[in-house]
Amino acid sequence: MNSRLLAVAALAASSACSFVGIDGDNNVFDASVGDDDASQPDASTGAERFDCAPLPAPTGTVVTVSDVPGLEAALAALAPDTTILFEPGTYGLGGTIEVRVDGVVFRSSTGDPADVTLTNDANGNGIPDFNRMFDIEASNVTVAEMTLERSPTPLTVSGTGADDTSGARFYRLVIVDFEDRGLEVLANGVTTSHDGTLACSRVEAEDSDACNNFTAAIDIRAAADNWRISENTIGPFCSQVFSTTTQLGIRISRRARFTVIDHNSVLSARDGIKIGDASISFASCNGVDGDGWDVYQTLLCNNVVTYDDVAGDPDD
Repeated sequence: MNSRLLAVAALAASSACSFVGIDGDNNVFDASVGDDDASQPDASTGAERFDCAPLPAPTGTVVTVSDVPGLEAALAALAPDTTILFEPGTYGLGGTIEVRVDGVVFRSSTGDPADVTLTNDANGNGIPDFNRMFDIEASNVTVAEMTLERSPTPLTVSGTGADDTSGARFYRLVIVDFEDRGLEVLANGVTTSHDGTLACSRVEAEDSDACNNFTAAIDIRAAADNWRISENTIGPFCSQVFSTTTQLGIRISRRARFTVIDHNSVLSARDGIKIGDASISFASCNGVDGDGWDVYQTLLCNNVVTYDDVAGDPDD
């Protein structure tokens, strides 16, 4: 299969990063800032590079589960600052995991994402039984070191409806065959979620059902501030057959601000990275649709985005 470079925010060997934004008049701006060295703190973001190492041992209240009834019991008694450790196995969930208390951690007991799989397809027939896997309306919630599969939207984060939330952390995850969005940050009334992270994870959709439906692997919007998408492999997506679905790798839109997108590989998405509703192609933005949703200071640094030619693509 021939592969052509469709969109590059900054090549892996690049020494500069770029802020990209859309102002109130839908003008795109792009300004180079900082240097980046893999052995040093990331000067452009003011933050250390993720080393993608396993999480340290949990502290505080720890509840270990080994099956779905045990998980449901733990969720029914869930208190703030609790860690739920999943023993190795596949967990066919019976419904959405709703998180409404702060400081909760969901992670595998081994630290290996391959050891624990959560699926919305409890019947094993290839059809998700419900939509969202994690519905998070709380602060400082972590989901880490597991595989999430067969969920239309595995990770949804928002405000509580009364207050904004912050500090969501998604780390060393494998998200497979979602059918809408892999991670969605959205509004709950006038509230949203700030200061979140998706790091050191793999997000892909190759199943035919997922190919027919999915919108975006990562979708950050609703005035969410200060999210960081870093050190991830996003894709491949439905590369075996051309689809007319949107097939976005990363989308930042609807007044999201100060997003940092660094050191990611986005593979086989028809639109690798979109800021607002403008495609980034060869480190520039093309075509703003004039929807009036301002997007400010999205920092793009050391990402590589590729697109695979596929059968039936009218752009071939």
